[in-house]
Amino acid sequence: MVLGTMTRALTRPPRKDDSSGKTTAVVKGVLLGFGALVALGLALSLLKYVILVGVLGAAGYFGYRAIRGRAALGEGKSSATRQLADGSDFDRKMRELEAIERRLDREISDR
Repeated sequence: MVLGTMTRALTRPPRKDDSSGKTTAVVKGVLLGFGALVALGLALSLLKYVILVGVLGAAGYFGYRAIRGRAALGEGKSSATRQLADGSDFDRKMRELEAIERRLDREISDR
């Protein structure tokens, strides 16, 4: 019952002759400001842990991608692609392609 009386006293509009309405509004404002500061402090204190976990997760993810990326590059290439990338037989393959191109040009010009 006491709580209900106090709640009604805080929520009722102030009387014209009573100056406690302004005081109550100021006290409410101060308490609201303190509550906002506490909430902001809690949010910032939790935010540093979220950032720390995020940074560790990102480092682990990029480390995994770097290790798997190098292994996947070696596994995914065929032997012909690896030989061509290494530079071996490059000149021979280019000569073969030029010969094929000349032959196709002759066939087209004969028509």
